[in-house]
Amino acid sequence: MTMNFRIDVTASTCSLLAGLIHIGAYQGWWWTPPSSGTDLFWRLGGSVVLIVIAVIIVATVVRASNADAPERDERETQAGLKAAYYTAMAFSGVGTLLLIYAFTPLSPMLLAHSLIGVICLAELTRLSSLLYYLNRGL
Repeated sequence: MTMNFRIDVTASTCSLLAGLIHIGAYQGWWWTPPSSGTDLFWRLGGSVVLIVIAVIIVATVVRASNADAPERDERETQAGLKAAYYTAMAFSGVGTLLLIYAFTPLSPMLLAHSLIGVICLAELTRLSSLLYYLNRGL
């Protein structure tokens, strides 16, 4: 694995975990659901800050421990392009369904958390297809 791949997988895993935590909080599995849009924005902003900090820490550790590892190879680039394609298909397909249901009487909080779910599903698609194509070969 190259350095960029490890950092990419870390960023994907952290963002997926943050999205699942937000959806779980909305469902009432832990904490309380956000009471207002401002509360949701503070939670999302805090998640973004924590993701950036985690990626910086992992990038620093990976660069320090694997100084002679290659940045990126051709196989990872092609797998990344295929993963991006499937991510765009998942995001646009499920996003279209969300837009169809957006005009039904949904609460704004349900719509916001549905969008977080769409992003999580697209990120899960990207991560799984990236790992699949790297293991399978192109």
